[in-house]
Amino acid sequence: MATWFGGTGKFDQPRNWSSHEVPQEGDTAVINTGTVLIRNEEIHGVTFSLQGTSQADQPVLKLKNVDLESNISLSGLATPPGSTFFGELSVSGRVDSSGDISLGSGRGPGSPGDLTVDIKHHSEFVNKGTITLDLASFTVTGASHSSVFVNDGSVVDVGGVVRVDVPVVGQGTFEEPPTIFSPEFTFGDFVGHGITVDLNSQGQPALITLDKPMEFLAEIQGFGSGLPNSINLPNTTVTSEHFANNHLKLFDDHRLVANLNIIGDFTTNQFVLRPGIGGGTEITFASTGTLFPGTPMAITTPADANVVMPIAHS
Repeated sequence: MATWFGGTGKFDQPRNWSSHEVPQEGDTAVINTGTVLIRNEEIHGVTFSLQGTSQADQPVLKLKNVDLESNISLSGLATPPGSTFFGELSVSGRVDSSGDISLGSGRGPGSPGDLTVDIKHHSEFVNKGTITLDLASFTVTGASHSSVFVNDGSVVDVGGVVRVDVPVVGQGTFEEPPTIFSPEFTFGDFVGHGITVDLNSQGQPALITLDKPMEFLAEIQGFGSGLPNSINLPNTTVTSEHFANNHLKLFDDHRLVANLNIIGDFTTNQFVLRPGIGGGTEITFASTGTLFPGTPMAITTPADANVVMPIAHS
């Protein structure tokens, strides 16, 4: 194990490590604070343990054109117990991550993890491995619309919070495994064909938030798994809906505002609309077509639509 004490410096400089040697395959590189620069390199078999104690001074892996065949961990026992580990990946050019990224160990004796991936202009972060959240948070931010998250692996949310505010492309998944905690997935930008959001019938109710539902082209599986899963559209008013052929079309009056690809043999009235908290619309699946208590409110719908919007009792 080697601990970073180089402040801002290059990964491949021995003087920046407590061992006075550059971490090699099989080593654990512990970074508590500072910025580690890695450029135009392939890093194999190193486990980067990011153990920042606050977001203000979190450790940063500053990566430019890097093939990262290594694991990243924000987990373990923090001091004081239960406090959060923080870390950031700063991405320029193309960064391929084919190892596992483990965030938090909140279900056992351990601490949550909070990882931010910040993608610069005309850059992409390519996930080819598994990113696992265990009562943790994973946030992807970008400098512009040219900052892209390519998910060709999986993001597994065991009761954590995933927020991606850049375009998402690839052939990978955002998954809810069997869990006793409720996961949250928020997509703030375009999400392309080939991406799957996979909810689990043995889990807890999941919340999917779409800031730009017309740009959400991913496939949603397991939404009608018997759990009251929800889709939150904070910026979109929906007055009616129609489900057919694995597509839930949402309308504001007669204007199409979303066409969500939800896999399942459902009927329109199993998707229940209600006002979202703080505005917009929330859509919840009800196996019998009724979920929330209240008096149904009739609304104007397109000719082929069928919907009831309940008004909850105070």
